Amino acid sequence: MSRVTKPIVVVVALMLFFPFLAKTFSQELKDAVKLTKSEQFAKATSKFKELIRLTPGNGDLYFFYGKNFLDKYYSDTLNISFPEMADSAKTVYELGLKMDPANPINFVGLGAIDLINNKLPEAKAEFAKAIALLPSKANKQIKMDPGKQSVVMIEMAESYVTAGVHDTGSVFSLLRSAEKLDPKNPILYIVKGDVYFYLLNDGSKAIANYNMAQTLDPKSPEATLRFGQLWLRARQYTTALKYYQDVVKMDSTFAPAYRELGSLLSRAGRQEEAKKNFYKFLALTRNTAARKQFVNTLIELKDYNEAINQLNEILKVDNTDNDVNRALAYCYFETQQYDKGLPYIKKFIAQARPEKVRPLDYTYYGRLLSKLKQDSLATEQLLKAYSMDTSKAELISEAALCYTRIKKFDKAMEQYERKIKLKKGGSHGLLQPGQGLLQPPGLCKG
Repeated sequence: MSRVTKPIVVVVALMLFFPFLAKTFSQELKDAVKLTKSEQFAKATSKFKELIRLTPGNGDLYFFYGKNFLDKYYSDTLNISFPEMADSAKTVYELGLKMDPANPINFVGLGAIDLINNKLPEAKAEFAKAIALLPSKANKQIKMDPGKQSVVMIEMAESYVTAGVHDTGSVFSLLRSAEKLDPKNPILYIVKGDVYFYLLNDGSKAIANYNMAQTLDPKSPEATLRFGQLWLRARQYTTALKYYQDVVKMDSTFAPAYRELGSLLSRAGRQEEAKKNFYKFLALTRNTAARKQFVNTLIELKDYNEAINQLNEILKVDNTDNDVNRALAYCYFETQQYDKGLPYIKKFIAQARPEKVRPLDYTYYGRLLSKLKQDSLATEQLLKAYSMDTSKAELISEAALCYTRIKKFDKAMEQYERKIKLKKGGSHGLLQPGQGLLQPPGLCKG
């Protein structure tokens, strides 16, 4: 081979190889975005960082990486700080603009943050900057693939839906433009369906668009999940259940489907099945709100030891939610770990606003004290619980027994005589079926 022909062969080989590299990169980006949609945010972060390291000049990477932060916030709004996630996303978007200034997509990200902050004029200004970078009659010199232009329009429209901004005129205008550019993008119809579902409460038109998305991409779990959520809102629980089950058959790694299944099955009283689905969800993602919901299921099943394990996992990422202290106190009592339960109920009552303390909290407090032979203190809490809920006459007997153990027989007799005057009855149980200690999107506050 001559010196002249050898470089030519190399160039030709590279040209043939570039389409393969582009296709591979596109798939890698789709995989990272899928991790975000599956709420596997840590894995998505690692994927985006690696892709940015390999191709730091691609602005699309920064946009979807920033969106990963915002979606993480929306997955658990009670326990994840919006300012923190928004700051991280903004930093990434601004870096994307610096590295790929001709790419309009990161202006869309900045506008999305403004929408969430209820700064509509500022958001529209950022969107205008994005549109100015798209091909138009005034910008004939700009060259961009129609599919990429469509994505910019779709992402702008989606940002309105995500933020709950009911500017449907702007949204539909963007979606019409996107459809002219790329009518076969399934995400277009997901977003259009979401507009009808979440902003306009029009189930039939939402279904029509989700059907179109599913037709264009039969392997995507997103449209099927939306069907389940739509039928759940319509209280068609059996139909919703079928769609959620279809999602996990379609894609066993799509975590949100397991959360939805767990919640629906728990509501239906199928607690063991609910438990299995929550485990699968938590194995794929770390979501504090869902873990709290799982604690309810465990308590319904009287699996207090596992509830304690899950509550301690919550404390590792969030030690500020006082009602976790309440739940731990209850569960430690139910597992006869009275010395561990007492500090938690003390902490809960000390930190709770008075109107948020239940009679049952004082009941557990008194019974924990009694089990630990602190009977003089136990009587005070038990009688306080009774004063708040006089249907629980058994608390009078328990207080009387505590007085007997510390040899205050006159006070014990006083309580027994009080009990005799009352009609028999009242519940002797502590946790009643369906009484969740922890409720999504957070702990029960009342």
